[in-house]
Amino acid sequence: MSIARTTADLTAENSFSDPIRLTGRFNFLLTGSFSATARLQRSFEDPAGTPAWHDVGDAFGNTAYSGPVAFVGDEPEGAWYRFGVEAGDYTSGTIVGRLSQ
Repeated sequence: MSIARTTADLTAENSFSDPIRLTGRFNFLLTGSFSATARLQRSFEDPAGTPAWHDVGDAFGNTAYSGPVAFVGDEPEGAWYRFGVEAGDYTSGTIVGRLSQ
């Protein structure tokens, strides 16, 4: 079984991990010391085009993370996922992220 994984160290606004295709259970992790708001996003459209990305919440409904976070998600249909920082949501530091299955 191969592992789908993307990692990124984000240090600016409007920056994102590479998108990966996930189906089933997956892990999402953010660490680092930062003053920013990061988001996990998904799209059902191929990222080679111009997909519409939508924020994904955790089990508590949180869709924006301003500190370290780790959770297991579930994607029943199969979709593209990425994590990152939207324009205007970054101040300083490094967000170290990992999305894997």
